[in-house]
Amino acid sequence: MRNHLIVGMSNLWIYLRYARVIILHIVTCREIPNVAYPKTVNDKFLWRKVFDRNPAFIGLSDKLLCKQMAKQKCPDILLPKVLWVGEDAADIPEQHLQGDVMVKATHGSGFCFPVFGGKYDRDELLATTGDWLRTRYGWRHWEWGYFGVRPQLYVEELILDENGGYGTTEVKLYVYCGQIKQIAMIYDRQLEPSASLLRGNWTTSTGGNSIGVKTADRTVPANREIIDNIALQLCDGFDHMRCDLYLVGSKIFFGEYTLYNQGGYILLNNDDALLAAQGAAWDIRQSWFLSEPQSGFKAVYAEALLALLNGQATPDARRGISG
Repeated sequence: MRNHLIVGMSNLWIYLRYARVIILHIVTCREIPNVAYPKTVNDKFLWRKVFDRNPAFIGLSDKLLCKQMAKQKCPDILLPKVLWVGEDAADIPEQHLQGDVMVKATHGSGFCFPVFGGKYDRDELLATTGDWLRTRYGWRHWEWGYFGVRPQLYVEELILDENGGYGTTEVKLYVYCGQIKQIAMIYDRQLEPSASLLRGNWTTSTGGNSIGVKTADRTVPANREIIDNIALQLCDGFDHMRCDLYLVGSKIFFGEYTLYNQGGYILLNNDDALLAAQGAAWDIRQSWFLSEPQSGFKAVYAEALLALLNGQATPDARRGISG
């Protein structure tokens, strides 16, 4: 009873402290979250936002720094070449905007300005990147990992397909405690993209691609076992991580890590089993918050939550001492 009381009071505190985030979650997921004692995958994303302050999350959220972190975990992974780093697009040397490149920002998702064959509108580039730098990304959905990222711009080579064209394939792998449970394939990334949603065993999901593009009907990659191994290596040590890779023939390039999928939601239609599988595979006992010592209220809550997750009472409760 003591543990349930602590967790229940924690849930009340969360609803009061993070009311805006809770309402947004309810509207987005169409469900009432149990944040303090999460069981569904979306409840666990919300729990991560509220409680898991893993210091590594800041570097993992930095779109530039995370590349080096990926290289440390997987030395054989290929990385797009970074041509320039700075804080004002007006300072980008003109030679770095020739050919096929991508201008990006470090502190948010979707901050991408493609340059194809050296053709671009300079005024549009300056205006767009200026908007990026003024944006405090992550605050709407409370994606904590982005809060400490230093806003910077960078230019990197555009990953072309094996024919030197723009039909590059991207794969997003959702890894939960060493298990791949969901895969999203995106084809012709810079042309007319299409996508397919797959289960972790590379079979097609009935849930649609949920990415907002037409559904693709293609065979899965022949080197999928190699892709699986790389994803597991890149995501080793995390209770949940999504890693994005670019496939160019047999070559595999690292794209980025993602801590909060699409703002921190897994939204599927017509595949409740896949949704449930992701929630079941995500064992938050392996999270930083529940693996490292906490202090104050968080320590009391962490102990109570762990006891419930482990199916046992706290030492105090076993001795019959009320809190």
